[in-house]
Amino acid sequence: MNKTFETLLKQAGAKLQAQDFGNATKLYNQALSKHPDNAAAQMGLAMVLNRTGESAKALPILQKIWNVAQANKAKIDKATQAEILFQLAVALQQQGQIGEALARYKDAYELWPNDQLKGLISSLSDSQAGMTPFEQLLQHARQYQASGQIDEAIKAYKAALQFNPDNDRALHGLGNALREQGDLQGALPLIQQAIIMQPEVAEYHNTLGMLFQQKGEFEKAVTFHQRAININPQNPPALCNLGVAFKRLNRFEEAVAAFRQVLQINPNMPEAYNNLGNLLWMIGDLAEAKTNFEQALKLRPNYPDAQRNLDELMASSEIVAKKQIDRKRRPPARR
Repeated sequence: MNKTFETLLKQAGAKLQAQDFGNATKLYNQALSKHPDNAAAQMGLAMVLNRTGESAKALPILQKIWNVAQANKAKIDKATQAEILFQLAVALQQQGQIGEALARYKDAYELWPNDQLKGLISSLSDSQAGMTPFEQLLQHARQYQASGQIDEAIKAYKAALQFNPDNDRALHGLGNALREQGDLQGALPLIQQAIIMQPEVAEYHNTLGMLFQQKGEFEKAVTFHQRAININPQNPPALCNLGVAFKRLNRFEEAVAAFRQVLQINPNMPEAYNNLGNLLWMIGDLAEAKTNFEQALKLRPNYPDAQRNLDELMASSEIVAKKQIDRKRRPPARR
């Protein structure tokens, strides 16, 4: 049954209300495939992303919605504007951008005063006021890193370490920022020191695994991604990275198993479907590869990698099919 846009939007809202985030995501993405610029569908999807901890994906969607809302302020009621700002603040807060989040909560409160916003503003203001210089620098460093300003993040992490040279969070943060910048030699001892200080933090082992992948040392990468998973089995980032490392080692069955495990934990992760599709294509399971590329595109209709992979798979399948037909039509060789 081909559902109308209005039906999809209504059903998605009901699933969101019932906290059925997987089906809400699918329905919002189906709605957006019909009307990609619809603000209501974009807003619903962003709310799901916020509630499932994927605020990094929600943030650009909400910023776009807010920019459009600002341009059409006269047509949008204050309650709707306040809701957009509230969701934007939630995403910023989850990303560690506390100052920006506080400003957006205050903007929302001016438009639509209520007790929930008042409490959030009071709580965040108190936490900001009680932060030590070290915590403030660490927060700034994370904000810079999240926004891609790696040079500024490195400066802030180094400044934080001046206050607390043995803090594992600052050591790992600086090491990870240096890794992102490509300074693997500088990053390695910092991440290792963070692990020595706090060996039960899965994120630190996963970061070290990513560093070894960048160095081309994939066996070592596997070891550290597996350590991260042993600490926290429900760990999609480490499982994805493990799958990539296995792929680089041509251990395809283990790579497939890793990505299948990712999707058991989070069945709404388009990157995992795309990676799994690539692996299945490589081992010759074209039908399931196609299914996975299509699922990635259902979850994220504008996913260029998945679309390109699907197009290339279909084109190669057509070529193979044509060759088979030509072979059957060819007359038998004379003896």
